[in-house]
Amino acid sequence: MVEHTPSLSLNGTVPNRRANDRLRAGRKHLTEREIEQLADMARKRNRHGHRDATAILVCFQHGLRASELVGLEWTQIDFTRGTLTGRRAKGGDG
Repeated sequence: MVEHTPSLSLNGTVPNRRANDRLRAGRKHLTEREIEQLADMARKRNRHGHRDATAILVCFQHGLRASELVGLEWTQIDFTRGTLTGRRAKGGDG
């Protein structure tokens, strides 16, 4: 059971809250099953559901950040070799 404390604001700041690792039992990523559920829900939400689900799966499979996904260009995709060549945010390897 998750404990909730009232959100009191002092001088425009929010009081300390529990760290995310305490909320998720040390896990900092989504499981493959959770990604599948997220993609399934995206497919059902609106007329762009297929596009949204595809974006979720591409990000998961390739470890992309949202900014890296939206910055992709067709010239960076090699369908023959099945590879992506992109610019990684925050100095990562790509």
